[in-house]
Amino acid sequence: LDKKVTRIERLEDEVQVKTADGSTYHADHVIVTLPLGVLKDGAENMFHPQLSERKTAAIKALGFGGVVKVFMLFPERWWPTDKNIITPLFSEKELEDFKKTSKHGNWSVNTAVFKPILNSNRILCAWLTGPSVGFVETLPIDTLEDGLMELLDRLVGKTYKLVKPESILRSSWCNDPLFQGTYSYLSADSDKGNITNEDLREPILSSNDKPVILFGGEATHPSYQSTVHGAIAAGRREANNVINYLKKQSI
Repeated sequence: LDKKVTRIERLEDEVQVKTADGSTYHADHVIVTLPLGVLKDGAENMFHPQLSERKTAAIKALGFGGVVKVFMLFPERWWPTDKNIITPLFSEKELEDFKKTSKHGNWSVNTAVFKPILNSNRILCAWLTGPSVGFVETLPIDTLEDGLMELLDRLVGKTYKLVKPESILRSSWCNDPLFQGTYSYLSADSDKGNITNEDLREPILSSNDKPVILFGGEATHPSYQSTVHGAIAAGRREANNVINYLKKQSI
């Protein structure tokens, strides 16, 4: 429908879903697959009545982090075929020296790894994490390229003959208001509160045990959170839960 949901209202035996353009949709069952970042930001105002204390605690306690992937297409492969990963490792002194001498800021030290892409001989993918993720998503492409190439030169410039990339493609999930991050994870707070992904997954039932609001998405999967296949499996799980409920009602 390509509409932004602003309110999910649970009535006795149905759910009303309201969108930003003023539309209202009526449903017997609603499957919510919102990213955890969106739930953290707006669940309190989106759900009426408000969610249970346990589910609210799960939304607050489960972690939701950010990763920026930067795909760099080079005119030729300059790294050897037997090298499948480049991981930045600095001593404390080397790290401080790099921060002091970097011409493009300190954000590049949050690069966790450079990895080749399957089925391509010319693409490296840089994974950037940490507190500067949102900032990195807003950098001009030229600045992003210069900073990453500066880091690569410091790491392997004396070993390999580096070439500049032909083009760069960057993800921007963290600054997207419909995502506000990338991956969920079990945090120290969730461990302290004995909270798991199952607490987020728990459906909301009507007075006659009808599942009116169900929760999917990668953050609800007990084993494969933070993955695409976890998100797909969680969506199928909740769809099957609705199907199984309807089958029982038809008997």
